Amino acid sequence: MIDFLINELKLNIKRKPQIEKFYEANRLVPYVNLIKTYPQIYNILSSIYTNKIKDNWDCVVELYRYNIKLSKSIYPYIYILENILKIRISNYLKEKYNDEWYKNEDLFFKLLDMDSFDKDIFQKFFNHKINRIVREELFDIYKLNNPSLSKSKIKSKVSTLKKANSIISDARDYCFKNKAPSLSDFVETKPTLNYWITILETRKLFINQKTNYFDIKGIFPNITNESEEILVQIIQKLDNIRLLRNAISHFSQVAFIEIYKNKYVWNIYEEIINLLHLLGCEDINWLIGDIDCCANSAFEHLHNELIEIHNLCHK
Repeated sequence: MIDFLINELKLNIKRKPQIEKFYEANRLVPYVNLIKTYPQIYNILSSIYTNKIKDNWDCVVELYRYNIKLSKSIYPYIYILENILKIRISNYLKEKYNDEWYKNEDLFFKLLDMDSFDKDIFQKFFNHKINRIVREELFDIYKLNNPSLSKSKIKSKVSTLKKANSIISDARDYCFKNKAPSLSDFVETKPTLNYWITILETRKLFINQKTNYFDIKGIFPNITNESEEILVQIIQKLDNIRLLRNAISHFSQVAFIEIYKNKYVWNIYEEIINLLHLLGCEDINWLIGDIDCCANSAFEHLHNELIEIHNLCHK
């Protein structure tokens, strides 16, 4: 790795002792590639950090550390959004059904339109990771049981099995490990953001039985249009945020790259702000307060500090 960095960055061999001390050197590859793709980054960083940038080694280290700071600065927004979201959804479903909704498997089977055969298959493949091999096996099972099923219909059924697995596995695991399970403890300790996204994807949970329309103002009080289209948009934004959250959790690069299909970290930050507003959070600055990881760590400040590089990489 050391020789790779010296060669790729065209460094003086005298840099070798410093590189040897940088134990995360293997994490620098994305930023090496960034410098090679956009050599003008050197001049940009030199003009911003006049006393820190001597060569491309300083550039990649600065970009690497900037990515860490940017990740830390946006994480409080994700943390607060996720907590408010799960409380709002949980309270909504508690009021609509009861405080045991999370472990009511029959409710989910019904709302996911799963028939007796679907439920049997669900039990057989419960807690299986539905990868390509398992999907092919499921296709064969459904086709053998009902040859008239189309490929798209079977694909829909497999997708439904994945949703049921995602929802029910968390509740089963929690109830198995807790002698006195409670909704509040389950919400606090068990589900991930993916769980709550899957709950929102179970759209019949949110249909008003009297009007047959979506009824999600109990979760998103500032929403203006309670339609399936709007719910789909919300789910997509949450999935983008989930991808960003996962990247941060795995210490991956989030700065200067697409997180998902033309969505960069700034775009997802805007989606977080939008969803917090829909959830009824009027004063987001108050919510975030003085949660800082380091000096000058406010996300917008950090993002704008290297806005020229962000814009360069977004083209």
